Amino acid sequence: MGFLSHVIALLIAWWVLPVHAETIPATQSSSQPVSRYVVGTQYYADEAQACTAQALAQGFTSSLVVSVDAGGVNCKHNGWFDARVSLGQYCPNGGTVTNGSCPASYTCPSTGGWTLSGQTCTRSDCVAPQVRNATTGVCEAPPDPCASRTGSVTAWYSSPVGSPSLESSQYCENGCTVGLNPAPTGTSYTNGKFRVQQYTKVQLSYSCTNGLASAPGSVDSAASPPTPPKTPPCAATEGVLTSSSGTIACVPPGTPASAPPIVDKKKKTESFPDGSTKTEETITTRDPQTGVEDKRTTTTNTPASSGSPGQAGAVGTSTSSTTGGVAPTSSSGTGKEGDTSSDFCQKNPNLQICKGDMNKEETQIKVKDSLETAFKTDDVKNDEITNAAASEAKKQEATDAYTAMTDKLSGGTEAAAKQSEFRDMFDGWFEPIPPGSCSPLSFKIGAYNWSLDPCPEAEKISALAGYALWIYLAFGVLALVTKKAE
Repeated sequence: MGFLSHVIALLIAWWVLPVHAETIPATQSSSQPVSRYVVGTQYYADEAQACTAQALAQGFTSSLVVSVDAGGVNCKHNGWFDARVSLGQYCPNGGTVTNGSCPASYTCPSTGGWTLSGQTCTRSDCVAPQVRNATTGVCEAPPDPCASRTGSVTAWYSSPVGSPSLESSQYCENGCTVGLNPAPTGTSYTNGKFRVQQYTKVQLSYSCTNGLASAPGSVDSAASPPTPPKTPPCAATEGVLTSSSGTIACVPPGTPASAPPIVDKKKKTESFPDGSTKTEETITTRDPQTGVEDKRTTTTNTPASSGSPGQAGAVGTSTSSTTGGVAPTSSSGTGKEGDTSSDFCQKNPNLQICKGDMNKEETQIKVKDSLETAFKTDDVKNDEITNAAASEAKKQEATDAYTAMTDKLSGGTEAAAKQSEFRDMFDGWFEPIPPGSCSPLSFKIGAYNWSLDPCPEAEKISALAGYALWIYLAFGVLALVTKKAE
């Protein structure tokens, strides 16, 4: 009985629950009384219709209009019976004429299922999942949101290298099913660990089925690589990715797996005796994650003093490009993760600085920071070196100064003397102590003979000092090149 009583209570509650309804104000209208011929409870505007209606009501079969006056119409039924139909007043919108006027009336829209209730119009709410048709006002099943989805678009998705492809699979997107197929271009990019690939997304006109998940790794359209791929040089805010064909492409900021490029600019000008010049400007763009490089060289030749082409070659500007080349191992990111060994460590693997934590990028960054503090190069900032326009100007200024200096040192008696002087100054500084050039020390104190062998430690100290001196010189040049102008 307990279960049955609960069921009965639920049924009663369902029946007594109020029915929600939609209401709107009814439209009010008013009318003035009009004069009509009155036959019983009916009103007629035409005299002949009024006479005929009265004749039929009284059992006659026909009637004719005899005369019309201000109070009514005189009739003759069946050709011999005289009768009269009087004029009266009535309200066209219903109601009774009171004191010469008609009462106000209210109406509801003719469509939409409205019902007049006093001065309001009401209709019951649709029961879910039905919705009301805006045109007919009828409750009906909701329209299929996917019915109008047709055609296809291209879209980018990011996924780990080695993960299953999204091709020939169906996914759920905004409640509707989409299918992913290979893109016509087959474009794909990678940073070695993740790939960014383009697919053709087919809009299927049916709702998602149970268990259908969204496609993983969808890339926002604002961060999608351009089609066709954009080649370097890249804008300051753009990143780079390496395509499946081994070339570099510039991509928008925020593109998954992308990284800021490493850009190197070099400019060399050669002057000839006839007055002509050849200027070569090379811009190298490198993907720091894959090591792939894109090198583009612009060569500009000017004419000789006579105005004709000179020793520099044909007058004008030409360009050449090389892409797909892999950068050297030391900068390409290949090898064991975290291993930043240089040729020095490869030749001296037993030194402490080439072992364990000393041979990690984080440790060498700390060494760099300490050296910068010691050399007071606080004004050296990565952003000024890599991206800022000011540092590009400084870099070009340093390059021009270096070119002038090397041109001066490359020929003549003075250059030869300087080269000899520098060679003698640094000769042997960075070379480890040759084997056999160091021998133990022996001496006698009293009755005892003593021997001291400093050679093993001296070799280590020599190698370490050479390595430290290289670092010192490198950061000294860095501080000189990037020093802010006074």
